[in-house]
Amino acid sequence: LQLDDDDALLLSRLWLEDDAHVGELEREHGVAIGFQPVEGLLSIRGEDAAYAARALRNLLARERPTELLLPCEATPLGLLKPADGAALQALRARCAPVEVAVVEAAVRLFAAGRLLPTAQEAAEAWMQEHREHSETCVCPPETHAVVLRELPALQRAHGVGMALEQMSL
Repeated sequence: LQLDDDDALLLSRLWLEDDAHVGELEREHGVAIGFQPVEGLLSIRGEDAAYAARALRNLLARERPTELLLPCEATPLGLLKPADGAALQALRARCAPVEVAVVEAAVRLFAAGRLLPTAQEAAEAWMQEHREHSETCVCPPETHAVVLRELPALQRAHGVGMALEQMSL
């Protein structure tokens, strides 16, 4: 089996990090696997060689570094833009070990393919939590004085803008 340069390099890295992946495939399918990294040649000998080759290709697909761009609305994007900002650090922590960066109007996730679905879910949840949202709450007249007094502190504490308009907040 001839591997392209990227897959040969990936398999070399996987083999060096932990040869248990290959050993597991050999035991599971009753085959012997040989690999010549410089040439990108992979030899699989045994009765289930075709199944082992498919399993090896699936392993490479799961481990192949992959990029995913998630469109990002203006409000969460504004929070993420400062490269050293707390919002970007929080999103990176939530998506770890996936690499997270802001690229134009999108969030870029980069990691082994098997890690991306979980990171995508986490990033989309964060963007949903931080999207622009507007809500009106009825404010009874007897609470106006208290609300007006507490309004600046509430805005600072929650990072939102609020205004008292015609008995609604």
